Amino acid sequence: MLMKAPQKNDWNERDSDTFKVHIATHTWEKEEIYKLRYQVYVEEMAKPIINHSAENQLYDELDDRSILLYVANDKTIIATARLTIATAGNYPVEMADIFKLRIIQNAFNDATLLYSLCTKLAVRKNFRNTTALYLILSEIYKILADQNIQFWFGGCNPCLIPLYERLGFRRFAPNFRDEGYGLLVPIVIIVNDTEYLHTVRSPLYRQARKRTGNPATAQKFAELFPAVSRIINSRLTSPQDLWDFIAGKLGKSLADLPGFRKVPAGELMSLLASGAVFSCTPGDWLLEENMHCHDLYLLLSGSIAVRSAGITRILRAGERIGSSGFQPDAVTAVTLEESELLVIPQQSLEQLSLAPREIAATTTENTNRPYNY
Repeated sequence: MLMKAPQKNDWNERDSDTFKVHIATHTWEKEEIYKLRYQVYVEEMAKPIINHSAENQLYDELDDRSILLYVANDKTIIATARLTIATAGNYPVEMADIFKLRIIQNAFNDATLLYSLCTKLAVRKNFRNTTALYLILSEIYKILADQNIQFWFGGCNPCLIPLYERLGFRRFAPNFRDEGYGLLVPIVIIVNDTEYLHTVRSPLYRQARKRTGNPATAQKFAELFPAVSRIINSRLTSPQDLWDFIAGKLGKSLADLPGFRKVPAGELMSLLASGAVFSCTPGDWLLEENMHCHDLYLLLSGSIAVRSAGITRILRAGERIGSSGFQPDAVTAVTLEESELLVIPQQSLEQLSLAPREIAATTTENTNRPYNY
């Protein structure tokens, strides 16, 4: 596939002088962080998370052995992230399995190798177009580079794949489920792979270029996980290549599919530029009860069982689910076999000249579904 033409970095820097990054050491700082998480994940995103430790706070035991970072605007915490650094043996077994830490440890033949995990990233809604996100991730990069920690792991919902690939993360392992957070995709940044950060135009390259890169780590990682080379990275694929890939999978172009026929060609290309193709294994839950879906999923291959109001329907290639949360809370969707999907984030749908509700209605009419999206 063709490489995307390099584009100018558009991270907004106007607020860099007023935002400051801190590491939480005081109880009041940590409690404010737990409150911000709750506001973003529970109140705003309606995640059905039940393991919050106190009213209007979101906390778990990993907080006690992690670094809690936050960005403040004056005295207001506007962004936060949790950074855990440990050997493979000091992570919970399930977590070590998800991120393949033992495979990496054995390949490098070093039981003392440290791995970092970034979780609980949250930014206040009114500050998501500022430098807050970049500042906190840049600080994490500096911490890891200073300690010569080579692997920076994380997990994201499918709709956030384009954002994290833009930052320099890459996918490498099967999806997993986290209670209350839904389907997550394991991602990793190889901290000393400066060349890759430059290739994808990551804003973290600003930090990476000040340091000496080491391509040997990335090369060994590629040997351990050869499937990475077959993943369609949203930063390395042009919209036209993605258009051709989808047409090859479905036997027709995106413009010929129900729900997309009324969308202007230019907007369709913009949707593709903002989306990502990802894979699922049998049993991956795309939708769960009481978990809203504001994004659009187009099935490219495989099959999905969708259940609503006691009725189950099998979706095949070319059909879709989601779109701005119009489905009832009782809807569930689980993949029945190896499947590929295109995900388009809610923010991109909201920029269409044709309202998402109209697209959802068009799709429902054309596929004769027993429920609305």
